Amino acid sequence: MRKGYLSLFGLDKEGSCPMSEKRSGVKPKLRIVEKFKFSAAHRLTNADNDESNLHGHNWAIYVVLSQTKESKDIIISVKTIRDSIAEWIKNNLEHTTIIASNDLELKEFLNKFTKKHMTKAPFVVGFDPTCDNLAAYLLTDVFPKVVQSMHVEIVGVMVYETPAKQGHASLDGGHLRIPMLK
Repeated sequence: MRKGYLSLFGLDKEGSCPMSEKRSGVKPKLRIVEKFKFSAAHRLTNADNDESNLHGHNWAIYVVLSQTKESKDIIISVKTIRDSIAEWIKNNLEHTTIIASNDLELKEFLNKFTKKHMTKAPFVVGFDPTCDNLAAYLLTDVFPKVVQSMHVEIVGVMVYETPAKQGHASLDGGHLRIPMLK
């Protein structure tokens, strides 16, 4: 098999990894984690601290991918999936301001300012743009559409505002244990 391709994540036709099953008797669900970085500003409308001021971060997003039941015999390029997600992030989040739709004052200011001084409009969301809200939004509303025809499922998203501050969302409700890598 060519480098960078998976027969979806090394699983056989029954959806298990034969080598792991032989060793442990357990059929593991294999997953791939991809990391993406971008820079953006935001402010929180429900905060009583410095977070209520407009400020920026170098964000990191970890996306956890798993195979779909229909994809057991399909060979896909992880690079294709990665490039599609990276393109969405670049077009929508990179070097922009993420604002809540109810933050009318900032929305009005940025719309005026963007026309004269910026090439990218603010990214408006229907919630306070915390890292955990953003993770849930990307998991449920955005990334499934981005990878819709690629025979993978997004099962978890972790968003880091800073190395110490992150939010996560997963389809199974479990905690994602993804280390912050440099």
